[in-house]
Order: sequence, then C-alpha cells, then structure tokens
Amino acid sequence: MPGPAIGRTKEKSSVERKPATREDSNLQTRIAQRAYELYVQRGYEPGGAEEDWFRAEREILGERIITDTE
Repeated sequence: MPGPAIGRTKEKSSVERKPATREDSNLQTRIAQRAYELYVQRGYEPGGAEEDWFRAEREILGERIITDTE
C-alpha cells in the first residue's frame, strides 16, 4: 500500500470558478421562491423537490433569456 501523500499537491480543477455575485444570489433566491410556490401548488406533497427546483430554474432562466434578448 502506498504511504501517506506527503508533499503531494492537489491537482487544480480545469474549471475556473467565478465568485458569486449579488445577481447570482438574487437568481438563486428567485428560483428557490418559485420552487416553493410549486411545492405549495402540489399540496405540500413530499418527494418532488428536485422536479420543483428544475422547473423553477427553467421558468426563471427562460425569463432571463427572453429579457436579455429583447
């Protein structure tokens, strides 16, 4: 078995991550609010959180695409 990884460095990810901006935070908040609305519309039934989130993303990001191109 190899010994401990002394002196080894972690490989850097090839994906550069940008720091979150206020706009990113606002976007996440809007998506979360919409996902919650969908959950309420479903009668507070458990088990659909991911579907609610993805639907909310599509709706909110779809609005942004339309707004950004107008």
